[in-house]
Amino acid sequence: MTPPFKPGNPEEHYRRARQHMVQRQLAARGISGFGDMLKAHAERAPLQRNVDVNEVAGTALFLASDAGAGITGEVLYVDCGYNIMGF
Repeated sequence: MTPPFKPGNPEEHYRRARQHMVQRQLAARGISGFGDMLKAHAERAPLQRNVDVNEVAGTALFLASDAGAGITGEVLYVDCGYNIMGF
């Protein structure tokens, strides 16, 4: 476990900076035809399914844990491989 950050030491701040963003896309359920979009996504994704909320939570937990301490400034897609298809 890393010791707490001490204010007033900017070099230490930049050395330890880790920034992650988890974005949830299910707010789009209000869009008409969204169910059809999800079906199309599942059919085209390499894993042939939609992502489960527990998979997103697991990724967020990993990034927030000491195991993800060396990762910063990356985009990790939890989308069953859909992003690699180039749609």
